[in-house]
Amino acid sequence: MFAKDFNKMLTIAVVFFAALLIGGAAAASPITVSGIVKDWNGNLIPAPGVTVLLVGDETKTTTTSTTDGSFSLSDVPANTPFSLKFSKAGYLDVYSPNVNLGGNFNLNVSSTGSTPFMMPTAADLTAFGAMPAAGKGLMAGRVADATYRYSSTVGSVFVTATGNGGKVYPVFYRDPFGVLVQGG
Repeated sequence: MFAKDFNKMLTIAVVFFAALLIGGAAAASPITVSGIVKDWNGNLIPAPGVTVLLVGDETKTTTTSTTDGSFSLSDVPANTPFSLKFSKAGYLDVYSPNVNLGGNFNLNVSSTGSTPFMMPTAADLTAFGAMPAAGKGLMAGRVADATYRYSSTVGSVFVTATGNGGKVYPVFYRDPFGVLVQGG
């Protein structure tokens, strides 16, 4: 009797764990992330060739934008935090926010309509009042309000600068009286 019950329980356990493994494999299927890349003014970047890289991916998953600025990056691990790096000669690199998606996603679509990734040139940032100092990794400027196509700035913004390994770097800003303050 014990052997019969044991075999029955063992069979149920094997079926249960097999279902978990199959269900887990289905949930972990790779996803596709797509979107559009444009210049700082919202125009198509001349010629295709913006490289889109899955940041932190050991296999160096990349794709290249097409002539209409669109890109599609497949084999992105589902339910795993990731960000994207956009780069092209003549433009400054742009990084997407860190996201964790369970299914395919078009980064170009939002509740307010089209929100392409904007890639600035050095001249764009100089005109906006923010330009990295050569070799210093320093950026000074204002935080732009994307709601108004970057034509206005946002006050009382908390900024965190991070690098490889999640190391947090100090952020400095000027308060309303012009005093240089180190942020948290």
